[in-house]
Amino acid sequence: MSLSGPFVITAVDGEPVSAPHPLEIEFADGTVHGRVLNRFSGGATLEGDTIVLGAIAATRMAGPPELMAVEDSVFRVLSGTLEVDSAEDGTITLSGDSGSLAIVPAGDGIEDAGAAL
Repeated sequence: MSLSGPFVITAVDGEPVSAPHPLEIEFADGTVHGRVLNRFSGGATLEGDTIVLGAIAATRMAGPPELMAVEDSVFRVLSGTLEVDSAEDGTITLSGDSGSLAIVPAGDGIEDAGAAL
């Protein structure tokens, strides 16, 4: 299973997410990083069809309550060991004891999240 390249988070725990900008996530060189409201990063090791995540560090800007709730949910899921499942439509689901994220490959021209706020 490959998690190379940038992705966009489309759902948390099966619920579609809505935000004023793409919710970015990328796995590279033993790390995970991205942006929901705040930028975040942490350790990530892909082992077959699982990914083992270390502690997530993030900036702590305040924002709209709805987006902060989505961010809290994303950070809740990004912990421990997650199963990685790929669907035919290109959606990848990361799921573990704390919930699930659906991610899709980012398209060309993904805007800088900072420009949208």
